[in-house]
Amino acid sequence: MSDPKVWHLHEAKARFSELFRRVRSDGPQRVVKQRGEAVVIVTAEEYDRSGELARQPESLLEFSNLPPADGHST
Repeated sequence: MSDPKVWHLHEAKARFSELFRRVRSDGPQRVVKQRGEAVVIVTAEEYDRSGELARQPESLLEFSNLPPADGHST
């Protein structure tokens, strides 16, 4: 593949250490199979951040209805 951030599955398996290094240095890397199925590999930190963002309330109203962060009601 011509895009340096896209890997064929067989290449990613054979060069996993390099793939790991590139994720850390260059950002997310896409790994594709022959039939077009794909995954994106990201750093653990980026993955953790995405989970935190998914748990964010969508609106101020939703936020105001959340229980206090310490678990105690006031």
